[in-house]
Amino acid sequence: MNSTNYLYKISLKLILFIIMGSSIAWSIGLQGLLIPQNGQVLCSAGAGIAGTIDISLNPAMLSDRMKYVQFSLNHWLGDIKGSSTSYGWGRSFPQNINLQSWNAKNIELWGDKPSNKPLGEFQVYYMAISYSISHNFQTDYNFGVTVQTNYSHLFMETMAGITIDVG
Repeated sequence: MNSTNYLYKISLKLILFIIMGSSIAWSIGLQGLLIPQNGQVLCSAGAGIAGTIDISLNPAMLSDRMKYVQFSLNHWLGDIKGSSTSYGWGRSFPQNINLQSWNAKNIELWGDKPSNKPLGEFQVYYMAISYSISHNFQTDYNFGVTVQTNYSHLFMETMAGITIDVG
């Protein structure tokens, strides 16, 4: 009786730790890695996770369509330009590989003191390469995973990492 109570308290603490840890991780900016690849993903605002709109919304929803190649050239406000190239293949194990890049050039750098001229200019770069695979394992449910490498350069800071999305 005493050991089950002890295990119950430890499991509650573990669940609380996982919830708090994921909440803190989300609040420190991990959502910033979810950069839309094309107009369909951008206009869905993340609401299309149950459909086969695009692999970047949910890796488990890769459709078993024929091979395809998808290109996207994007131009946002402030001269932010980007592109995405995607290739999908596979019937029983649908797979996708995607290359995405964003950049903004000639961004003016202003100092702390008011001035008529900027101190200079800098550029921003973001690149990501991802691989996704999906399968149902002969069940009613689809399973999928996306592994993505990220690289970004902002002024003097550089960030590189790996993102894993399981659906």
